[in-house]
Amino acid sequence: MIKSKFDALPEIVQAEHQSIFRSGIYDVYGEIIGRNPGDKFKEKWTPVRINPIIDFEETNNKDHGNDNDDGDDEFNNDVSNIKMSCTGQLLRIFEKSSDCLFHDGSQEPYAIIKNNFGYSEIVSCKSNSFKSWLAQKYWKNTGKTLNNNVLSSAITTLQGRALYEGKKINLYNRVAWCDGFLWYDLGGPDTGFVRINSNGWEITDKNPILFRRYSHQKSQVNPIKGGNSRDLFEFINISDSDNKNLLLVWLICCFIPGFPHPILNIYGPQGSAKSFLCKLLRRLIDPSMLEVLSFPRETDFAQVFQHHWFLPFDNISYLSTSSSDLLCKAVTGDGFSKRVLFTDDDDKIYSFQRCLAINGINIIGIKPDLLERSILLELDRIPEEKRKSEAFVLKEFDAALPFILGSIFDVLSKALAIKDTVIIEKLPRMADFAQWGCAIADAIEIGRENFLRIYRKNIDEQNNEVLNQDLIAQMICQFMQDKDDWTGTPTQLHAHLREYLPDGMEKDRSWPKRPNSMSQRINCIKPNLCAAGLVIQQFTENKQRMISIRKTSSPSLLSPQSRPSTDKVDIFNL
Repeated sequence: MIKSKFDALPEIVQAEHQSIFRSGIYDVYGEIIGRNPGDKFKEKWTPVRINPIIDFEETNNKDHGNDNDDGDDEFNNDVSNIKMSCTGQLLRIFEKSSDCLFHDGSQEPYAIIKNNFGYSEIVSCKSNSFKSWLAQKYWKNTGKTLNNNVLSSAITTLQGRALYEGKKINLYNRVAWCDGFLWYDLGGPDTGFVRINSNGWEITDKNPILFRRYSHQKSQVNPIKGGNSRDLFEFINISDSDNKNLLLVWLICCFIPGFPHPILNIYGPQGSAKSFLCKLLRRLIDPSMLEVLSFPRETDFAQVFQHHWFLPFDNISYLSTSSSDLLCKAVTGDGFSKRVLFTDDDDKIYSFQRCLAINGINIIGIKPDLLERSILLELDRIPEEKRKSEAFVLKEFDAALPFILGSIFDVLSKALAIKDTVIIEKLPRMADFAQWGCAIADAIEIGRENFLRIYRKNIDEQNNEVLNQDLIAQMICQFMQDKDDWTGTPTQLHAHLREYLPDGMEKDRSWPKRPNSMSQRINCIKPNLCAAGLVIQQFTENKQRMISIRKTSSPSLLSPQSRPSTDKVDIFNL
């Protein structure tokens, strides 16, 4: 039995009772309102505001005399009448309204709350939406408003509880794996999730995965069984059957997370519906109010990529080296660190692996490492007699979307059953994509051998593009035209290649002015030259750096091509 009200107070209050006895101002959470008797007057505390005050001496001298339950009930009723602070009330309201607090792998605090539809929703404890939700809950329960200081105090407390008391739970964006099932988030406030395995798929409102939803994301339509994924080609400008099959395999792969996906590199003249294709892919894979995107600035890169599963970048004319490197990281998966605002040492960590598409009039990203992570898709200009309004085509596409989406889930289910049977003797650069592509190709009945043939043909186009756009590669191919092999120093090779330079190109910034710079450039294009029939090795002999070039077949590039303009603007500085 509790003998006094003082005994029931929080330990922190008991420990400091001598200091708070003078002011006698506190709440049931142990928050000390007055620091000394003068504070009551300095801060203009009225008698109403300083209530309730407990007389500790009287309370401690009071003897309840017995251990019956009625005495405890009387005491508990007394304590419940003590006025609770606004912060304490808000925390109590939160506990009644929220499912749990937790943090993710990046140490970001989150809460699971109930939305207006009665469904659980994940919100960041640092977000404005969470702040607004707390204010709305307080108003609904008390009929009163809150000031920012009270809100900030409560949110800081909840953030600490999420980080140090809550579980660590990984969050996903749109798609995820769990317990052998593939999950797709339909993304609406009153919609569920698609659960897929080798036996089929279903829509469910219960999921073991926690998906993080962002403000730009739109809900997906409910998929309907019985459709055909090839109905997509009624709405896009592709006539080549190989390109159709490769695009369809790539599209279905975008619903499978956990491996690097090639960048869909769309190019063609004005009027070839490049942007429109990106919009349709966006509606299928990851619906958003932002149907196409502009390339972000370097400082915003990590946050933009964190918020989207599929990112279609529209009308890109040039990628700097740093932009190209960032895209490569986003494909293969990498972590990014960013300093938290108003702090000196706190880092915010972003880690992601995303599906990407870029479009432009010319092939975007001619850097070898980026092209090796790409699929090239060329579109032709649409003749005037075949043009339709975008609104008309979108209306028809939206009607077909549930059936196309349902067919994609049908294919995914079949591919999950086939995947373990896929064996490829010689894996290409994007090995995981090739393996999943074979399984999907079997599921849509084009055959894995046919898919590998199409994909390898596309890889050859990438190699040719690198060689055609790289001045060093052009000079080496011309230099080896009448030779089977050559060995010499970088200085000697630099002098030989200079003889093949077209007039005026020696001052071009794409031409390395020093032999060591040339060696570094050769390292970047060695795989492409090897695919073209020229094997290059660099070694040391008698303390002298040497380069050997050996021809295994006739190089596919024997004449210089037109050079791209050197008057380029870095998009990050626009």
